[in-house]
Amino acid sequence: MRTRWCTRVCVLIILILPIVAEGASIFEDNFEAGNLNKWSAMSGNWTTVASSASAHEGTRGLNIQGNTDPDEDVLTVHLSTIGYPNLGLRYWAKARDGLEVGDIVTVEWSLDAAIWHQLANYTNLPTGEWFQENFPLPAEALNTEIDLRFRATLGGATDRMNFDEIMISSDPVPEPSGLVLVGLLSPFLIRRKR
Repeated sequence: MRTRWCTRVCVLIILILPIVAEGASIFEDNFEAGNLNKWSAMSGNWTTVASSASAHEGTRGLNIQGNTDPDEDVLTVHLSTIGYPNLGLRYWAKARDGLEVGDIVTVEWSLDAAIWHQLANYTNLPTGEWFQENFPLPAEALNTEIDLRFRATLGGATDRMNFDEIMISSDPVPEPSGLVLVGLLSPFLIRRKR
């Protein structure tokens, strides 16, 4: 009896797994194309660099380096978030030659490109290894249009930071047919508890 129950449940679980949708990416850039064409606007010293030190994976990464005077250097992308239930931003970052006090690199989002909400603020950051960042976007960023920007204020020629594998994606969402199969498991699970 136990073997028959397990076989039925295992078969149903196998049937359920392919029906769960993967998280959808609404934006991603690993910079392997060697340009910033996926971005809506760019000012200043933002570039892609082909080197193993500038790339977390692959051969290229995003690079900000050098004095940004007289203005901040900005990289921006405009996105539609309509139809996505949850969104998160994920990327890899590294202070390549260190940031001193007064050097600032921020990651921000906005609904109107006027009022910006900070997700990350890097300053006084020593030269180091790659680290991954994950930020959930708040409810007000969903089902609308947003701007995401990377903004740098650097004071010296050697100030440098790299980014790679930037992605905004939604959580996986079960499709209706997957929910029906989950419901089919209920009698077997109840029977097992008796």
